[in-house]
Amino acid sequence: MKSRISCLLGSALAVFQLAACQKAAPFNPALAGHFFPLRTGLTWTYQVSYPNGGHETITDRVLNSHQTGTMNSEALVVSAYSGHGIHAVRANLPQAYPAETTEIETRYLVEGSYITRVANLGGASGIRFEERGFLPQHLWPNRVWSNTLSPFESAPGQLIKVAQNHKSYLESDEVVVPAGHFARCMRIETEASYESPAGIGEQRYFKDWYAPDVGLVKTLVVGDGPDQREIARIELLRFTKLQAAAPLLAFNPKSIAGSSRTGNRARTAGVQTGQ
Repeated sequence: MKSRISCLLGSALAVFQLAACQKAAPFNPALAGHFFPLRTGLTWTYQVSYPNGGHETITDRVLNSHQTGTMNSEALVVSAYSGHGIHAVRANLPQAYPAETTEIETRYLVEGSYITRVANLGGASGIRFEERGFLPQHLWPNRVWSNTLSPFESAPGQLIKVAQNHKSYLESDEVVVPAGHFARCMRIETEASYESPAGIGEQRYFKDWYAPDVGLVKTLVVGDGPDQREIARIELLRFTKLQAAAPLLAFNPKSIAGSSRTGNRARTAGVQTGQ
């Protein structure tokens, strides 16, 4: 009995110490604008894994970025796709872009306090996708925002309507991926509802982890069934930092205290890296 009581007391003490440790490391407001760096030359390589064994490698590279004022910062990112089983695994997801797509150019613009992305899928289709409010320019815990959109309205065929609800959290644990261990990450949880013209709906749940001065390091995609099965996993393999990363715009940390505004970020149908 004494040993059991000792174990219980020891466990309680460990929990108390862990809670105290977490309280000792609050969110640093100075990091709010550092979770989505877009400097010329920055490169991210991700591995996308699927339960059926299919996988993709995605490399995002910032070709150029510049600021022409507080409202007109922008960056051009090229994403190159390669992998095995792409056609098979994408059939299990709401389609975001043609399965044969191997390269996408995406331009990121700062509009107000949110980031808009405009993607050109190239090829004969000439499909252009614009997603306003992709991500808040500055992230801190307990931000809540939402978005609705119809991806690829100019594309032939049926359209999918997507409604998103998002909330940000400060991740207390290190995020471990092949590229390394990342602390002080911001976790964004997203509930995405997809609806086809026929009224058929599906739901997907996303968890994205963003590390300061790195960007996206991990994504989990799960279904809406009772088992919450994993549909896909994205993990950072390599990050090339050719120069000191900086936020897309300058930011005053003091502005967090008085801000309660909600905004928009949308996840396109399918699995995207977010860079």
